[in-house]
Amino acid sequence: MLESFAGYEVYNLLNDAATIAIIPGRIQAENYSKMHGVQTENTNDIGGGLNVGYIDNYDWMQYDVNAKQGGTFQLAFRVASLSQSGQITLTSSLSGALARVNLPITGGWQNWQTVFTEVQLQEGQQALNLIAATGGFNINWLEFTLLTDVPEPMDQSFSFQLHQNYPNPFNHATIYQL
Repeated sequence: MLESFAGYEVYNLLNDAATIAIIPGRIQAENYSKMHGVQTENTNDIGGGLNVGYIDNYDWMQYDVNAKQGGTFQLAFRVASLSQSGQITLTSSLSGALARVNLPITGGWQNWQTVFTEVQLQEGQQALNLIAATGGFNINWLEFTLLTDVPEPMDQSFSFQLHQNYPNPFNHATIYQL
């Protein structure tokens, strides 16, 4: 007799492409690790392959990613929509809400446009959730391009030394504020 699966997460391991995606980089929309309510279909976009479609309100896809470094990223979505403007909400398991993006009407389910926004990502492995706040669009890929690194803490220590002082006479009690 089988034990109950209650309390266990169940993953679809039939999708061999559903691995940990590296950021910066491009993630094909169909390479989700988990999803709710969406389907894949052939795409006419450049490069061919599949896109994710049949996206209704509150459908979602989860992507397991590893951000090789934290910082500000340009995030590009490749989308198509016949007659309804959709809206994407992107969240991270490490830092919560990342972006909310309004999508254009492109005039066809295979008329593709790229939409851009900026997001702050923390370094490390995390789950990104792409949620259709408003459905009615197809998505082919999302791509992260690093714009700026997370700045390293600045070393606040420094030294300052006066050598030859001009003009003369020079007051030895002069104070420099930095």
